[in-house]
Amino acid sequence: MNQINRLYCAQSHFHERLGELIELPEFFDLKESMNEAISEMGGQIKNTDDLYSLYGSAHAFDSCSALLNSLENDFSLVPVNTDNILIRNLNLLSYIQNIQNVITAAFQFLMLYKVQMDRHKAEMVEKNFREMKLGKSLKLLLVQKVQFA
Repeated sequence: MNQINRLYCAQSHFHERLGELIELPEFFDLKESMNEAISEMGGQIKNTDDLYSLYGSAHAFDSCSALLNSLENDFSLVPVNTDNILIRNLNLLSYIQNIQNVITAAFQFLMLYKVQMDRHKAEMVEKNFREMKLGKSLKLLLVQKVQFA
């Protein structure tokens, strides 16, 4: 259950924090890609909620406070009021990559552990793993902006 909590904490942090940035005028150039990433993550959070319900459990943020602190530190490096778009994009890209690393690691653990799960839970883990996207269009846009800065 700890890996599912880590997965949920990373997903919800991304969903919440990116949602805060999207309304800021400094991020207008990324708004469309950010909207897509937020929408994709909302679907992934629903999938994780479904996984919790299979276990008859719910998310517990207290079990991943160190992870949330680390993600919050990464997010705080994304400058809001800056003229240096390159630094903004690099820090946002770094934050997204760190979120993706946590989510991928949690899924890799669950994929290895699925041999111990009943068939329905194992199928749900596989389905969620296949649907994991994490803002690929946003990452591509940021990489392009960084390369051509």
